Amino acid sequence: MTSAGEKQYYALALIKKLFEHLPPSMTVGILYDIACQLERSCLKYQLLEDAILSRITFSISVFHAYGHQWPCQLVYHPCKCEGFGLSDGEGCERLWSALKLLIPPLRVSGYHQRLFVLNAQVRHLDEKNLDTFGEWLSRRWTRCQTKKSNAEDAL
Repeated sequence: MTSAGEKQYYALALIKKLFEHLPPSMTVGILYDIACQLERSCLKYQLLEDAILSRITFSISVFHAYGHQWPCQLVYHPCKCEGFGLSDGEGCERLWSALKLLIPPLRVSGYHQRLFVLNAQVRHLDEKNLDTFGEWLSRRWTRCQTKKSNAEDAL
């Protein structure tokens, strides 16, 4: 990548490659910053085969959804799309945020040193997150139970 901005062809290439390795009956949920535009382009210009497109549910990560128009938010917000549960779609953003402090020093490092440092940092983040995973899972479980209870009461 040599220029700024969203390039749909990168997403399309990844999607096509992914579907080469999936069973034909598997469905996929895709959280992407401009999923609304990507889906529209796919439908309008037949960028993906119907056999693939029919197995995809497009959604926009929560943070990016608020920058989209209201109708787009209604259709593509992950809480409104089946299969995404309570996911906010910001996992990659959190990873990039945790790694961003490495950008200046790694600019001047060699290829192998860069890989080593990134690998070490990701391992460190894994260990740190694993230590707090139980608490996180408990909070999510409680939140899910509360939402389920509120929904049942409303019905």
